[in-house]
Amino acid sequence: FQGNCWNKPKTNAKTSPQAREVGFLSQDYALFPHMTVAENVAFAMPHKGNPKEYLDLLGINHLHNKRPREISGGERQRAGLCQTLARCPRLLLLDEPFSALDRENRHRIQQKLLEVQARLRLTIIQVTHDLAEALGLSAPIIALREGREDIDWLRRQMEILFQDLRRLSRAYRDPNGTETRLPNTL
Repeated sequence: FQGNCWNKPKTNAKTSPQAREVGFLSQDYALFPHMTVAENVAFAMPHKGNPKEYLDLLGINHLHNKRPREISGGERQRAGLCQTLARCPRLLLLDEPFSALDRENRHRIQQKLLEVQARLRLTIIQVTHDLAEALGLSAPIIALREGREDIDWLRRQMEILFQDLRRLSRAYRDPNGTETRLPNTL
């Protein structure tokens, strides 16, 4: 990664996981249950600092004194992402990072993550089953099926997404009674 090899079997040289500067957010968020949200983030920081910056970034500073069991799944997911970012990784591995969030929060957090990515020149590898999420964060997209690249996946997913959008646009009326339609080009 970035010119470094973490494992050289021929010379038996290995880089410890701590020295690799990799952040990983799994689907279980890996928060310490006995710590508050702020303590979880502070624990991950490689130097003494204030976790408020990370909590503010993802809009959960108001939860700083709560324990993981006291907050929702989406809030735990954001707390886990704060904790992961607090490690100051150069490579960020995300496994379904926004699955517990509604569309509005998902979009907002994706935009914040893109800002962080640009500011820190952070490489992100993300696993997701959500096409909109993949398109919003990824370049390039590599689709895998049974361990092999599936080059037709993106085309199939786009077709399904457009079908769903057309169906939703036909069925939706906003609270004022105005019908919302998507362009016919979809």
